[in-house]
Amino acid sequence: MSEIQFALPDAFFRLELKAQMGLDPLPLPGYYAVAQIFSSWGSAPYWKYFLTRAEELGLIIVAKRSVPVNLKMLWPQWHAIEPEVTQVFLQGASLSPEEFAESINKLESEMRFRSVKVKEFGPFYLCSLSSQTVTYRVPVTTKNPEFYYPDLQIMKNGYSGNEATAVRLF
Repeated sequence: MSEIQFALPDAFFRLELKAQMGLDPLPLPGYYAVAQIFSSWGSAPYWKYFLTRAEELGLIIVAKRSVPVNLKMLWPQWHAIEPEVTQVFLQGASLSPEEFAESINKLESEMRFRSVKVKEFGPFYLCSLSSQTVTYRVPVTTKNPEFYYPDLQIMKNGYSGNEATAVRLF
């Protein structure tokens, strides 16, 4: 598995969400977090738990985005099992910065604990949840994660300013 972790590309997300939704729903940087999630068949109970638990922790879902992927980077036999990649944007509207960070950490911890491993990732896999970084993880082996996610090509070409500095590449 390959992954690239970036400092949260705020400007890129704002442009993408504005193009998708017609408006910019995000609060100021540091006041929202992004969950990057793989989901597939049988994931409805996990989504329900994620959304319910987020609400219980004082988190509000402000946007959801399907992350585009380039299936040409995969062998054809992988297409049938390829999960949907979704980014969920969360805000802690009535939470202090400390409470927001604590709620994000609790939700991440609980979702990782509850993820049932079926095959390699199961029907619901939380790749990352943070207000500081976003992790683009490739669910199957490829030598070029940058070409699997068109987002990474856009960020590499400077649309997110100097925020797109890779933290690690495995």
